[in-house]
Amino acid sequence: MEARASEFRFKRLTEVAPVGIYMCDQKGKVTFVNDAWFEITQVPRDFDVENWIQYVHQDDRDIVLAGLADITEASELVAQTFRWITPYTTKDGQITERWTLGLSQPEFAEDGSHIGYLGVSTNISEQKLREKTQKKTARRSKGNFVNIASHEMRNPLSAVLQLSDQIVSSLSDCRKYYKNKDYDLQLEEEITAAIDAAQTILLCASHQKRVVDDILTLSKLDSARLIITPVDVQPVAVVNEAIKMFEQECHLNDIHMDLEVDDAYRNLSVDWVKLDPTRLLQLLINLLTNALKFIRSETEKKIIITLSASLDKPLDPEGLMVFPSVRKTSEPSEASPPSVNETECPEDSLFLSFEVKDTGKGLTEEEKSMLFQKFSQASPRTHIQYGGSGLGLFISRELVQLQSGEIGVLSEAGNGCAFCFYIKVTRGEPQCTELPVYARTIVPGNQNKRNLGGLSPPLGDASPRPVSPGIMTGATTPINSRAPDFRRLEGCKVLVVEDNLVNQNVIRKQLQKLGCETYVANHGLEALEKVMQSKLYMKATGDAYDLTVILMDVEMPVMDGLKATGEIRKLEAEGSLVRRIPIIAVTANARPEQIKQMKEAGMNDVLSKPFRMPELVNKLEGVLGKG
Repeated sequence: MEARASEFRFKRLTEVAPVGIYMCDQKGKVTFVNDAWFEITQVPRDFDVENWIQYVHQDDRDIVLAGLADITEASELVAQTFRWITPYTTKDGQITERWTLGLSQPEFAEDGSHIGYLGVSTNISEQKLREKTQKKTARRSKGNFVNIASHEMRNPLSAVLQLSDQIVSSLSDCRKYYKNKDYDLQLEEEITAAIDAAQTILLCASHQKRVVDDILTLSKLDSARLIITPVDVQPVAVVNEAIKMFEQECHLNDIHMDLEVDDAYRNLSVDWVKLDPTRLLQLLINLLTNALKFIRSETEKKIIITLSASLDKPLDPEGLMVFPSVRKTSEPSEASPPSVNETECPEDSLFLSFEVKDTGKGLTEEEKSMLFQKFSQASPRTHIQYGGSGLGLFISRELVQLQSGEIGVLSEAGNGCAFCFYIKVTRGEPQCTELPVYARTIVPGNQNKRNLGGLSPPLGDASPRPVSPGIMTGATTPINSRAPDFRRLEGCKVLVVEDNLVNQNVIRKQLQKLGCETYVANHGLEALEKVMQSKLYMKATGDAYDLTVILMDVEMPVMDGLKATGEIRKLEAEGSLVRRIPIIAVTANARPEQIKQMKEAGMNDVLSKPFRMPELVNKLEGVLGKG
């Protein structure tokens, strides 16, 4: 009688309980569930009691089954959160994932044998949706803060770089002028000291720019929003672009930098491939910055960049310490960044290997183990002696991993360093008819073994070549690029659209120094008015002026650069302008998706702040067809 009463009370309890109640035998077969459980899980009432796991979300099934094993082993209450295959619809009609919190405990017979499980389920879909929304909001707020901070730091840095260049240029001209005249030697010393000071400002500002870039990249990595965007490009051109960026520093410090292409690269007829040139350039800049930092005080100052290729995944050379990524790739994330598919092996895929080798002091085993970690450097003395944020190598590791590659270091104390990495690419379509450009120095490839980066003998053992102090021999000029000829811009009529008055004045004066005529606008609406007052406008008056090109900032009051560009392109489409005018975005917004948005708005090219005048001249020559 008492047993029957207990059974009745249990049945009534399960009927009125607001939670799902379930019971399973020791093999996991469902023996009882209440109505609330069906309501919470949306499992059909005629479900297979022995195969109920099929209604759990595919990505969570292993977790649930492992949890059941833990319950038996722990002999206590175990909590699990997981998803079901049926979506959940909120009260306002929003469709999201169906989440439940399950609390389960094992049941044992009087003799202590395990006979099954008893548990309850609660619907936590609304809570999970709120958490997801809060994370999105927090991520967006963090991204907005980083964007604003980056924008505010890049703007003044651009002025610092350009004004420092102007000081160096003016004082150098002054020194040349007075060298042929009889003047006080103390004045020459003062001029030389001022030039050195301006060059130091340039180096410091360039370092600050790299730190800003690192912080921006780190933010995107943390929020899983860093995107790899492969395009058709020649790898040699990207390497040469990286080398050219350090040309002035090599001149100042008497450093020899050389690019060598392995025979394997030629034998495979590698020319155009699909890769992300921005991320490859960032990788090379990080490694070259690292190498330059550690060889400035050395007697022998050499950096050799080696480029190789292979059809198979490169093997690790003996002694190489490889650092795989620590990013969690198993967790589901709607913002997970795309990477090259490691399992996909199309016929036109291959691996590119890069090595950056220097003649620095080398690294001990302990120092090598500290590399590639966030905010970490080889030793505490490294930051004091050489500076740096401790982010460059960590970011490099993540960028390589996103491109289905690996990165490592080969080094001994007192014998320099070789940082090696490879990435997976596919052959691309030629974008011009020019022959592939190779470096002047070629390293014979090892036909018997492919390695990570095509390691060559130590630099000290390399066959000697005549090296002029301070000259980067062996570094070829990037394809379709050469040192800018400033005289080619004489007579250009440039409209500078910039709301920052400091940057506006700096750019205007620099352009005037190059022989350009300049006009200014403080925001997009003024720019539109300037265009309609120029000879470009079909209804222009007699006192209208000509315009050759527009330099357009993006973030501005009244009307931003994207809107202004769209309005100008609309006037062209309507036939209100006599011709199409080139527009170059000059902006502190440097993210790839932002650059893509500018191109889609109708801008011909994008120049990211901070920049130096040779970079601007190259952009102007490009859009004006003067290159």
